[in-house]
Amino acid sequence: MAGFNQLADEVLGTQIEQYGLGIDIKPSRTLSVGAEFNRRDLRAPFFILDGNTRIEDRDEERYLAYLYWTPLQNLGISLAYENEQFELNHFTPESLGTKRLPIGFSYFWQSGFYLQAVGTYIDQKIVQSGFAEQEEFWNLDAVVGYRFPKHWGKAEIIVKNILNKEFRNYDLSFQTGEPLPPLYQPEQQLFAG
Repeated sequence: MAGFNQLADEVLGTQIEQYGLGIDIKPSRTLSVGAEFNRRDLRAPFFILDGNTRIEDRDEERYLAYLYWTPLQNLGISLAYENEQFELNHFTPESLGTKRLPIGFSYFWQSGFYLQAVGTYIDQKIVQSGFAEQEEFWNLDAVVGYRFPKHWGKAEIIVKNILNKEFRNYDLSFQTGEPLPPLYQPEQQLFAG
């Protein structure tokens, strides 16, 4: 769907009812704001050790609000609020709620070099086997890159978790049988490409 910022990769045989609403507004040449809401009701099969299949009922809600501002020709600032709520009936975790507040800065030079930094506050609450735990932390990622002329590609150095903070962050890999890279790295990592 154009305009909705999501990718759904579910277990084969999953039945999904999905509802969504989004709005994007550009009040000026330098400012864009928007919001979206998504709700999904799922019935997903999963296999248990005795070889039988059970159906997992899962409810998901996602809220997103954002602001993109370019106060100068080469400077971009972004601010967003994301809220995800997952409720599961027979599977663990029973519920997972994640709130994120990413704040980003990007600067682009005429030469093709650019610098980006995103600081994200994460507040996550998970309930597993009747026990609740909560984790709050800040994550800081940065990118230094060069965009080649005529769109021939780009070269980047990416540093994840610059502050090298340890944290527990639950991702959405429990929804699929496929391993997914974590959105936030619990230790400092360097990538080049």
